[in-house]
Amino acid sequence: MKHFKQALATMEKIFNAGRVSRWHTHPDLAETGDRLDGHQGRVARIILRLHPSPDMHILAQALTHDDGEHVAGDMSGPAKNQYPNLRLLTEDIEGCARVDLWGFCAMPYKENHRWVNFADKLDAYMWMMHKKPRLRKKAEWQEAKAWLNAEYKALIKG
Repeated sequence: MKHFKQALATMEKIFNAGRVSRWHTHPDLAETGDRLDGHQGRVARIILRLHPSPDMHILAQALTHDDGEHVAGDMSGPAKNQYPNLRLLTEDIEGCARVDLWGFCAMPYKENHRWVNFADKLDAYMWMMHKKPRLRKKAEWQEAKAWLNAEYKALIKG
């Protein structure tokens, strides 16, 4: 077992990982003050409520899925979609950073990946609705809502 001083140093890194700001590249939501610790907690709560049988593994994944962003930053989805090599590099950096924090790669197992991704996107939509509901009329949010509806139906069917 680690000495308390070592454990405290690790806990400080974990605490600081949760302080990363979200939405900094999104012009409409950049100033809304969302942080990873709140986001990851909400993702876990979404899974806890909507998943038919959530277990400890999927909840742990939900609570840690973005922790690697304390090293890589919260890279924008459009940038990762436009530049696949950037996506791969970012995922590699984030994975190594999660291992450094937790001692294991806390990414979703293949069967849980869709659930964590769905809950992640639902949290984004709910954040927008809470902070800037007028944005729901924009095409990107209309598309997000349609995807969420279709994906939830597919997840429930199994």
